Amino acid sequence: CGACDENHLVTSHCRDCQEDLCESCVIAHQRVKLTRDHVISHYADVNNANRQTFTPHSANDSDVIRVYKETAEKSRHENKRLCEVAKEGLAQCEKALMRITAREREIVAKREIITRNVHQMIEGLTMYMREQETFLLERINRISQVKCLSLEDQQQNIRKSQLLLGEIYKALEDNNMSDRLAIENNKKYTQIMEQIKREVGPLEPYEDDVINFMGPDETFMNSMTKIGYVSSSGFYKNCKVEGDGLKKGVLGHYCRFIVTLKDHLGEPCISQQNLGISIQSPDNHKVGLKVGEVRNGQYPVQWRPHVEGEHRIYIQLNSASIPGSPFTCMIRACRNYQTIGEPSLVFGTEGAADGEFCRPWGVCCTKDGR
Repeated sequence: CGACDENHLVTSHCRDCQEDLCESCVIAHQRVKLTRDHVISHYADVNNANRQTFTPHSANDSDVIRVYKETAEKSRHENKRLCEVAKEGLAQCEKALMRITAREREIVAKREIITRNVHQMIEGLTMYMREQETFLLERINRISQVKCLSLEDQQQNIRKSQLLLGEIYKALEDNNMSDRLAIENNKKYTQIMEQIKREVGPLEPYEDDVINFMGPDETFMNSMTKIGYVSSSGFYKNCKVEGDGLKKGVLGHYCRFIVTLKDHLGEPCISQQNLGISIQSPDNHKVGLKVGEVRNGQYPVQWRPHVEGEHRIYIQLNSASIPGSPFTCMIRACRNYQTIGEPSLVFGTEGAADGEFCRPWGVCCTKDGR
């Protein structure tokens, strides 16, 4: 045991302290108020023979005091690290706000460029085409407004995180706080820091400056309704995902779902998008997936699980999670009929043709095997 000086046999492990403990240190751990709620797991490989060679000493006051001081010292050390993380987080938030502000200027500048292009096209047309001009300009402004509002939402979230990080930094900057306060602050601010990381994400602008404009083709004189078209890139809040492959699946079989990307006007995206899809398996091994041919803004996705359990499916557009992401998909194994003994009756084979079966159900047999 590395937590005491008795060189006793290690029998347990504290998940909160990340230390191996002997029986006496476990007892001392459970007596200290600050550590009694720690999760302690017992090693299963400590056999009875090894246990007989160990004679636990009683957990006296010195053991309790030692555990208390060690916990306080570890919390102080962790608080220093959290303080540095908070300081670095403040700097990263400031840089992110600068990038978002720059992106807003780019969007506005792009809006002006596209607006001038539209004006140049409209100037040679008759008065009957002014309605089309108004329609196109309205789309540009709506896309720009939705983009800027999205960036404003992100800025507000980051500013809120800045306030929290500033409070954490000020609270943890004092190294003279009591042991109890240091431990409480460590637990409290660790949770807050994790929450901030989840809320602000990678601190990159959710939006780009894409506002596409498609001018008229060569036959526009014969089709005046196709003077032009204004669109934008995909908007994560308007995207959706559908399919059973998001909720459940069978081990070793393909799971499928469809990601539908829409722009800031709620219309399907027809241009290439920065779509990111990743799947986290219970064993944290890489899960392969394949994205099929894109049609009308729809991205068909298929993946094959290699392990049972709960899988997390992350789907992001321009580093922003689409509504519902991450999705939880439960994977279960097919029944292994090899383990239930020899069959009494066999008919048909696996497949989809006549006389073949694919995952049949509702088939009944008599006790005589008919």
